[in-house]
Amino acid sequence: MEADPPPPRGGRLMGRLAESLKRLSVKCVGEARRRGGRGRWRRLGRRASAARRHLDRAATARQGRAAAAWLLSPTRSPDSRSASSRSTRDAPPTLADVLATPVASLVREQALLTLEPGARVGDALKSLARRRVLSAPVSASQGPINGATPRFQALAGEAAAAGRGLACFVDVRDVASSFLASLAPADYGPASKLLSRVARLESVGAVLADAPLASLAVVGSDGAFLAAGAADTLTLGALLASHMAPPAPATGGPAPRATHRVALLAPGGDAVTHVLSQLDVARHVLAHAAALGPLAARTAADLGWAAGGVVSVGTDVPAIRALAAMEDAGVAGVAVVDAEGAMVGTFAYPDLRALVADHLGSLALPVAEFLARSRGREFWGVPTSASNPGTPAHTPVGTPASNGGGGPVAAAAAAAAARRASIGGRVGQEVVTATADEPFSALLARLVARRVHRLHVVDDGARPVGVVTLTDALAAVVAAAEKGAAAAHA
Repeated sequence: MEADPPPPRGGRLMGRLAESLKRLSVKCVGEARRRGGRGRWRRLGRRASAARRHLDRAATARQGRAAAAWLLSPTRSPDSRSASSRSTRDAPPTLADVLATPVASLVREQALLTLEPGARVGDALKSLARRRVLSAPVSASQGPINGATPRFQALAGEAAAAGRGLACFVDVRDVASSFLASLAPADYGPASKLLSRVARLESVGAVLADAPLASLAVVGSDGAFLAAGAADTLTLGALLASHMAPPAPATGGPAPRATHRVALLAPGGDAVTHVLSQLDVARHVLAHAAALGPLAARTAADLGWAAGGVVSVGTDVPAIRALAAMEDAGVAGVAVVDAEGAMVGTFAYPDLRALVADHLGSLALPVAEFLARSRGREFWGVPTSASNPGTPAHTPVGTPASNGGGGPVAAAAAAAAARRASIGGRVGQEVVTATADEPFSALLARLVARRVHRLHVVDDGARPVGVVTLTDALAAVVAAAEKGAAAAHA
């Protein structure tokens, strides 16, 4: 049997080995992604990550030496490994293992955008639209900026105190909130007329477009920064608990608002090297779906995601009032429903991504018309089939022809599926929905595959009965991991 290498002297060698494994793991992950996720880089990265987990769990120097020997001698036979090394190597990962992954292992090459605080809001929106992103970090002011709000000045001061050259993130939601703050409720209330709404919104939008970013009434509402090197030691579990899916206070009450993106700073704090989003973390969890355990089979109904609480607006409600409804409810999207309560589409902040500040008057249109026109379509007031406009989308329940004569039950199921599939067709959207009986694994896979932040849960009549967000999904993962760890130590 091959002898183990001599024991390390002191803890510094173990620390250096752990750091080397971290760097090797991050490099391998980056190379694997750059090369399409295949080949020896991916295999070596997996071995480096597994060896580092083994090292982190090592209670003795002997276990640490076994981890190092396993990494450096991948062809070593199973019989030559220690029993401790062998059991750790063969054991399937748990959710706790998945969340113990260092944040640095998820980073990938990105083309990043940084905005200046003195840049015009209109120009900033165009830059975001060209990159097809919703947000970007803003540099801290290097001097006085006319019109800078106390909020931005405070954020810039906090950045300077932290030795950071970036003040905050600004996103489309901040611009929309600032635009609403510039309006009076009477400007878009029920008594307002379409033409007067358009004129008022265009007028306020033109002023906003010419103002500097630092003058926005709302700024820095989402996004956080991690100091250089913090990603090497911070785990995904800690990142979720502190930023992306914070738990509700032990004393009761709602959970703090989640942060959707975190920027990793370069040494010196003057630039961002990577931005990690909730979607990146969800993608990593999905890649280890076998570790979900019982959570994978729990349905949307089991998790309380089909129990109502949906914010919805009618198709004829002006888009600006739909935006105000989102602000009032503190949500990032609403369901757009017809007179029967069936979903027609969704209205969310990403729908404003391509909207330039000079044309904010289009928000005076009915929300369904706004959605359709922004996609080069016209809204059909009468429900129509997405595949054949002009034909009814709601097939009568129980029609044998709707399912090849399969009987009332099969026909009803087919009609319900057709109604769900037709959602969004009238406004040119591809709306992603879910049903109450779908398992968590399918919901998570759909969120990741379609790169969306929320799914509306609909019933057989295409009526929204709940919402699943990425924050909800990640919070469920954290809760399941904590439950599994508690059971393992019981």
